[in-house]
Amino acid sequence: MTGQIFISHSSQDYEQIVEPLVDMLVTGAGLSNQQVFCSNAPGLGIPAGASFMAHIQRNLQQSALTVHLITPAFLRSQFCLLELGAAWERGNCFPLIVPPCPSDSF
Repeated sequence: MTGQIFISHSSQDYEQIVEPLVDMLVTGAGLSNQQVFCSNAPGLGIPAGASFMAHIQRNLQQSALTVHLITPAFLRSQFCLLELGAAWERGNCFPLIVPPCPSDSF
């Protein structure tokens, strides 16, 4: 696989939803740390001392695919919605609605 997968998520969902997905991609699917970006994951996120906004923006722009984990916490986060809009504009977004988030909530 070439390119990078950007995991867009609410930090509130990290332990229960995001961490298992990242583990599946890196361990189960054999992707490298350079192929997955997840801001909360150790070794896959924002390096110490890096500008948060600039790092997120650069990784969004360079990603081949942006996976959005749509949860109630995601929908309450203005930052998550900004990431969704940026990926939508690029045409590389893949939204996943995570139960119990009803599909009529957006």
